[in-house]
Amino acid sequence: MVPGIVALGIGCGAAYPDFASENPTQTVTSFGGLLYMTICAGFIALVIVLEAGPVYAVFMPGIRGRALDALQWVWLAGSFSLVFVLCALAVALPMQMGEKRLRR
Repeated sequence: MVPGIVALGIGCGAAYPDFASENPTQTVTSFGGLLYMTICAGFIALVIVLEAGPVYAVFMPGIRGRALDALQWVWLAGSFSLVFVLCALAVALPMQMGEKRLRR
């Protein structure tokens, strides 16, 4: 998730720069800063929601001395694959958006 969060910061900073701010607190509360914080909070929440169930499903059978069944393995693989794709998109899309906005 860290590369995705960093890319979101770079992309939003490049897309919505605030060169007129006099101090850093004005930059944080600018449109780009607030958009970055909102998107990052949603991104982190979505990853937690997608991974919470499968992680619970992995740890509970270990505590109870059972093995995961086939459906739980499919759920685990699907969830982590979706998180991987989401993290890849969080890196690629903001960087492309920031680059396009800087070229204009």
